[in-house]
Amino acid sequence: MASYREVIKRSEFIGYAKAVFTEQEVHEFLQQVKLEHPKATHWVWAYKIEEIMFSSDAGEPSGSAGLPVLNAIRSSGLDYVMVVVVRYFGGVLLGIKGLIDAYNSVARKTLELANKGKVVRQRYVTMELSYEVYGKLYEDLARLVSEPDIRFQEQVIMCGWVDMARKEELEHLVAQRGMSLQWGQDERTMVA
Repeated sequence: MASYREVIKRSEFIGYAKAVFTEQEVHEFLQQVKLEHPKATHWVWAYKIEEIMFSSDAGEPSGSAGLPVLNAIRSSGLDYVMVVVVRYFGGVLLGIKGLIDAYNSVARKTLELANKGKVVRQRYVTMELSYEVYGKLYEDLARLVSEPDIRFQEQVIMCGWVDMARKEELEHLVAQRGMSLQWGQDERTMVA
């Protein structure tokens, strides 16, 4: 999570940016920020998950807060991201243009500070292979399967997460060695 703080005409603005992949994560992140700043005047937020985009002015005049934060996200070229800008009112009215500039600027600077990563889609896989094949392919499997769960029974049962971009590579390896492979229903998206 990235954060940035700026005081503009006595109002304190604190921006937070975080990778999000589901609406549940959006809700949890907003609640987390609200818990950290229970006395704030406003918690303005926006997010983009693929084609889904949403913003909230959170009590600021319509179009003066949430949309400028969303525009900062869109102009950054980032995806799977949420920005929350917390405002503590300092007693000086900023006007509509002042609010637009402040929220957009704080969101942009927060996103600039955020660590960027590659979005990776993974799927859970279960493989069954002989001890001999497991020994020969251990390094390849360790490279392709993350968070492996390995059980040594009559055969070696290996479960774990595989990047969907490397699915064909794993399937080719399995086909060459006569291993059994079963893709699970569980999928996840994360930043690598």
